Amino acid sequence: MKRETVLPAPLIFPPPTEARGASPADALAGLPVPAAFLTADAGLSGANREWIQLLEPATREGAGWLACLDVAAVSLLRDALLRAEGQFDLTLTQGGENGRYFRVRGRFDAARGEWLSVWTDESVSMRADLALSRALMVAHEAREEVENIFDAAAEAMLMVDCGTLRILRSNPGAAQLYGYSVRDLEGRPVGDLVAGSAIAGDFLRLHRDYVPLRFHRRADGSHIAVEIRIRYCTRNCREVAVLTVRDASERTRSAAVQLESDLRYRTVFDGAPFPILLLNTQGSIVDANPAAADLYRFTRDEILGQRAASLITNDLALLRLFVTRPTFLPAGDHVRKDGTRFAAETTVSYVNQRGVSLAILIVRDVTEARETVARLEEAEERWRFALEGAGDGVWDWNVRDGSFYRSPRWGEMLGYTPAESRRLAWRELIHPDDRSRVLGKMEDYLHGVVPIYEAEFRLRCKTGQYRWIAARGKAMARDADGTPMRILGTHRDISETRSLMETLRASERLWQFALEGHGDALWDWAVETGEINVSASFATIIGYPEDRPLSGNDIWPSRLHPDDLRGAIAAFSAHLSGARPITETEFRLRMEDGSYRWIALRGKIMERDANGRSTRMIGTVRDVHDRHLSVEREKQQQRELAHAARLIHVGEMASALAHELNQPLTALRNFSAVAMRRLEEPESGGEAIRGPLKMIAEQALRAGEIVHRVRGFVRKGGLVTAPVALNEVVRDMVRFAEFDARAHSVQFVLELADPLHPVLADQVQIEQVIGNLVKNGIEAMGESTRERVLTIRTRPLDDGTVGVCVIDRGGGLADVVRADPFAPFVTTKPDGVGLGLAICRTIVENHGGRMWVESSTSSGTTFSFCLPVVAV
Repeated sequence: MKRETVLPAPLIFPPPTEARGASPADALAGLPVPAAFLTADAGLSGANREWIQLLEPATREGAGWLACLDVAAVSLLRDALLRAEGQFDLTLTQGGENGRYFRVRGRFDAARGEWLSVWTDESVSMRADLALSRALMVAHEAREEVENIFDAAAEAMLMVDCGTLRILRSNPGAAQLYGYSVRDLEGRPVGDLVAGSAIAGDFLRLHRDYVPLRFHRRADGSHIAVEIRIRYCTRNCREVAVLTVRDASERTRSAAVQLESDLRYRTVFDGAPFPILLLNTQGSIVDANPAAADLYRFTRDEILGQRAASLITNDLALLRLFVTRPTFLPAGDHVRKDGTRFAAETTVSYVNQRGVSLAILIVRDVTEARETVARLEEAEERWRFALEGAGDGVWDWNVRDGSFYRSPRWGEMLGYTPAESRRLAWRELIHPDDRSRVLGKMEDYLHGVVPIYEAEFRLRCKTGQYRWIAARGKAMARDADGTPMRILGTHRDISETRSLMETLRASERLWQFALEGHGDALWDWAVETGEINVSASFATIIGYPEDRPLSGNDIWPSRLHPDDLRGAIAAFSAHLSGARPITETEFRLRMEDGSYRWIALRGKIMERDANGRSTRMIGTVRDVHDRHLSVEREKQQQRELAHAARLIHVGEMASALAHELNQPLTALRNFSAVAMRRLEEPESGGEAIRGPLKMIAEQALRAGEIVHRVRGFVRKGGLVTAPVALNEVVRDMVRFAEFDARAHSVQFVLELADPLHPVLADQVQIEQVIGNLVKNGIEAMGESTRERVLTIRTRPLDDGTVGVCVIDRGGGLADVVRADPFAPFVTTKPDGVGLGLAICRTIVENHGGRMWVESSTSSGTTFSFCLPVVAV
């Protein structure tokens, strides 16, 4: 088993265009021969059913399938995949010499980056060759016995001297094959039998034991394709090669017909050992395989662009090639580059590749003509078997005589036996609503309006019910005018698929109805193109006229409020990147009248491409403007309640403030009287009244500061934030509550952390919070017999906030308040309204902080709150 590099017999490969997007297994499904895609390390990428049935591998992917081959065969295959240049031809074994032999031909598919291999079982012939070889080796010294074997062998056999390369002996089979007598062959140089410019006997000098394909010359000058198996022995001290020569013409013709069939159905043009030309409608050669280039003695680059008329002398047939569309050109003269002529016949088929009409010319020896029809029928039978194995019914219509062949599967889909289906009139089975449309499609195809017949319609079953059928058909033969004479096609039952599609459409309609009935509008966003389709209810939400079309750019981002644009984009991006399972956001959308309304949007990715990128997103939009207005009203009410609480607080402190203001006013009166008396003294001077006037100024400033604090505390306005030093606020509120504390015999203890980061807050509202807590703490100790101490503590916390604690030594919270100290309208004070703590917590939370009761026992209560510090 040595690696071969000689061009193999015809290789059949899948098309390089149509199947590229399909999986490897799908790309090979249409081939009637065992075939598989192999990677460079012999891993299995994909295989068709025939290949799996032939080798029966344990695994169908990766390199595990190699276990079904011998170790030497695996090594040989891997060496060929790594070292072969474009294609290879090997013989591999399974189960040793007494096992199976496979001939493997491969060609590298550059587009896929893989090797396409075609497998055939040649176990019988190989075992016969091995048996013959063993017989020759055992009897190599018994000349008479060898001669009897030579004479009795059915196949052509030659005994060649490896030194002189002359034929020592031949059998009758060789004489019949080459057209010489046995005596004429003996002593003749083996080079006389080799056609072309190949070096005669090169395979003997290289000690090759198998030559897959060579062209030999008969006595009449004609050429014949042969394959050769060789065994070496010693005879009379000379090395002798025993050649078993097999006529490969039949196999070559079989492969040629097989390629023609695949070209008809799969539009395949690939390398093959027989010449193939591809012509456009102008008669120029647009492609040629290496065999064609060699045949006409051009390089491939030289032959491309040549006029076919310069190579084929049948000018009339070439001129009418695409008009009459002949499928066969009889034998005629062909011309090589050097002007020499040869006779050849041409088989023609037509394809449409990427919208361009092309003719495929297969040039072959005239001796192949008779075998072509038989092989074509055999290939077509295999094609029909493959289609029926996939569940399709096959039909064959002879347009001229009207005869109609239907495969058994065709009738089974409708519940008929083969005998019953033969008597059916196809046109009468078509549903009346579909009949004119289907027959019109067939007429369009017959007149060349469409390149292929395709239709979906309902056919009546034996039970009287109808089933949906997908039909396809194509002409297999045409007359000289191009009119189809025979059409071959398939029927596929698609009833379940149609039913599923109808169920899906119904579900989608119900889904849309449910959402729109709930008041939601729908949108459908093509992510790649940016196009957005919306429901009619969406246009109603934004006040868009129904008679005007609405495109994606009319919705967002152009209609989003500028302050909400960044948040909406962030919500979409988080979902598209996979950070969030769904898009949920609320923003303001501009109406047709220029006003803005709040909407709530929800969306989810519904489709992704092969790489996982989002391609389609579907969602809903709901009008939540009224809810947002309600929230704003609630906030306004809270602000009003907070202002009312401050006014209540001021009223409660009025007596203490009156007492406080009375002291500086009394001092002002006393000091002013002193100043007046000193002015009346005859010897009074400026120094005598300086002191009283200074005291008057200080007391006036003190009274003004008290009044300013009261006015600031009760003022009404929105949230105005600025950096606030909490320690200073605590000190100010302690001075503000000093007289209330003195009236209740309460002492203040301040434990203020220093330094302390400022917080971002409205100072008046924070003063209200601390003032309320201080007032509550003072009142909580009103009946306490212990030392009355109110402790206020500030400290930085680990979460980046600043905490404030107000600690009293009262009797703790009452049971009615302990369950929820911040519940509104819950109080134990006879004249209280129960809003103070609720308002305090709202103020703190509006500043991004939190408020809680840290502890409450019979020994006292600790209220705490924290606020975020100013970002650096």
